[in-house]
Amino acid sequence: MPSPSVANLDGNPGIEIVVPAYDGKLYAFRSDGTIYWTYTFSSVATPYTGASEATIADLNQDGAPEIIFTTFSSGEPRQPDTPAHLIILASNGVQVHKVPLFGRGAMSAPTVADVDGDGQVEIVISLKDTLGNGKGGVQIWNVAGSAANCLLWPTGRGSYLREGNYVGP
Repeated sequence: MPSPSVANLDGNPGIEIVVPAYDGKLYAFRSDGTIYWTYTFSSVATPYTGASEATIADLNQDGAPEIIFTTFSSGEPRQPDTPAHLIILASNGVQVHKVPLFGRGAMSAPTVADVDGDGQVEIVISLKDTLGNGKGGVQIWNVAGSAANCLLWPTGRGSYLREGNYVGP
C-alpha cells in the first residue's frame, strides 16, 4: 500500500490526507476523518490496477493545489493487463488530466520539481518497464505556466529525505 500524502487542499483549517486504496479509489480525508472526496481510478477487481502515492503541488499557479499520481497494471513486462495513466486532479478531486503511460505504468510516487532550473516545474515518473532500445524507464514531463513556489508534498513521503513530515505552506 502506498504511503498517504498530506496537505491543505481546501484552504480551511486542518490538513487533508490523500491515499489510494485496494478498492480502486483515491481517497481524500478531512482532518476529522470524514471523506472529503473520492476518485475512481479502477472499477474492476481483475485485472489488477494500482495507484502510486500522490504528490501535491499548485501546478497552474491558481492558488489551489493539484493532486498528481500514477496508476500501474499487472501483466508481463511491457504488456499491461489494463492501461496505466498519469492522473492530475484538482484539489476537489475532479480530474484535470489523464495521460496514458507506457507499458505497466509507474508504481512509485511522481516527483514535482524544477529539474532543469528554468523556473517551471517538471513531473518526473519512474516506469515499471523500460522503453527499450537503450532508453530508460524515467520520463520527465514539462508543466508550462507552473512555478516551484507551491510544492506542498512534492515527492514520495513528502520530501527528498522521505521523512513524511508536513511543514505546510
